[in-house]
Amino acid sequence: MYKLLIVDDEKHIADGLYRTFSSVSDISLEVYRTYSAGDALHLFTRYRMDILITDIDMPVTSGLDLISEIKKRWPDCRTIILSGYSEFDYAQTALAYHCDFNILKSQGDEPLIDAVSECILRLERDSREKNWTKQLENELQRVRPMLQQTFLNNLLNSPAVSDSEISRCMEDARRLSLSLYEEKPFFLVGCRLDRPPLAKSPIGLPSSLIEIHVIFQNCLTQRAICTPVFSDDPQYLLWLIQSATDEPADSFCAFINGSAENFHYCMRNREISLSLLLEPTPFSFGQFPAFGRKMLFLLKYRMGKNEEMVLSNTDFYAVTAAASDYEQLLQKLQQLEFYLVRENADSFLGLLESLLEPSASYSREQLAFLLNNLKTLFLNTIYKTGRQNDFLENFQSMSVFYEPCEKSGASLSETLYRVGCWLMETQDEERTRRYNRTLQTIHAYIREHLHEEITLTSLAEQVYLNPVYLSHIYKQLTGQKLGTYITCQRIERAKELLAEPELKINEIGFRVGYESSPHFSRTFKKLVGITPAEYRRKFFVSGLQE
Repeated sequence: MYKLLIVDDEKHIADGLYRTFSSVSDISLEVYRTYSAGDALHLFTRYRMDILITDIDMPVTSGLDLISEIKKRWPDCRTIILSGYSEFDYAQTALAYHCDFNILKSQGDEPLIDAVSECILRLERDSREKNWTKQLENELQRVRPMLQQTFLNNLLNSPAVSDSEISRCMEDARRLSLSLYEEKPFFLVGCRLDRPPLAKSPIGLPSSLIEIHVIFQNCLTQRAICTPVFSDDPQYLLWLIQSATDEPADSFCAFINGSAENFHYCMRNREISLSLLLEPTPFSFGQFPAFGRKMLFLLKYRMGKNEEMVLSNTDFYAVTAAASDYEQLLQKLQQLEFYLVRENADSFLGLLESLLEPSASYSREQLAFLLNNLKTLFLNTIYKTGRQNDFLENFQSMSVFYEPCEKSGASLSETLYRVGCWLMETQDEERTRRYNRTLQTIHAYIREHLHEEITLTSLAEQVYLNPVYLSHIYKQLTGQKLGTYITCQRIERAKELLAEPELKINEIGFRVGYESSPHFSRTFKKLVGITPAEYRRKFFVSGLQE
């Protein structure tokens, strides 16, 4: 129930309006009245008032001064000026004070009742918007760590960031509340869990990784800004580190080394087996992808798997010239897998084509290494996604994955490229089918629940998606907002119900989700061009008479 305060120094007007609004049956109001602005302000110190009707011309404190004071205390209060004058200056002043309506006393009660009804609708709309905003903020707060890691992982797997892209990336980082500073040098520390964890936290990351990050961050104290980068493999973790002050790079690097030693000792005491690699060379933000991929490669392939609790420097694991070609191939294969998982078709096919380029100067061993890794990647993807039958329909057999490399030559490269193209095409088809199923599900739910309040959260629960993401993809797929679709469905259903003469207009509005009859009529007219009553008379009553 909303609270309405009527203020007028003319007692008979205030009393008359009090009786009028107390007797209005279709508006749920708790009505108060005072005969001066001073009494009104005193009342506002004791109660929250939702709507204020005030005379503009009162002694001591005018209605406009009253509104100014009330807006400071209760900015959400809706205000209606009641005036005996029609001068333009009053209307201009009312606009300046953000009043909702300026109504002449000579117009009678009806415009005033309509104005109060509209104020209630605005209050309801504001309440919904606040709830949605709060819900959105809560959702964003909940998913922000995941969004941050998605951003960092995409950055890690991208080519070097060009100068023209750095500003955009830094803006994205700030929007995600990531503390990254373009003007400061970066350092990198890599962590490998020698005994991979199994338990996961509520946000999907291994709980031990989160614990490790918190302890490492504490070891760095407040001298460093430490940003974790959780890779797709829960055994590995990177830290992007910058100085919290303008400390010289040499002394800050020495501080990181000392902090890493303390952290390593702490982990040993906690019986958490992990290995650390420190990158001693400072680098810029645009170089992070190259340094990050190098760090992961060293952690995964150059550091001995049988060695545990290693604390070392990346220089110790410098790649020899003989191994550099294999390192580059392996890094490209890892990047190819990233593009495949992320369904980034252009980047995936471009990289695959360059890997299988006929003019590439691979040795026999390198070619076998490349082709066998590609076959393993594609075969795993086919089985993981359950597309074996679709693959057999297109390629007739699985022999391409088992045929010896030496018997295949260039034809195997061509076939693998065809398989890669097919994987991307079928991913697009599967994504389309998945999106169509999503639309069908939420559209069916909306049609069945038009008489209820339909929230973004309730819709997201039907398709097991995050509400923010659902809203985004719905707009992307259909070109309209979910709220627009819901409103249109309500009005279409209302048109059908208007054909039933025994149903009253307000009952029809309630059946399609509108608790307020004026709100229903206004929305209907906005979309259809005429009111529900006019629509009924035009399309149904005249038809019956004929």
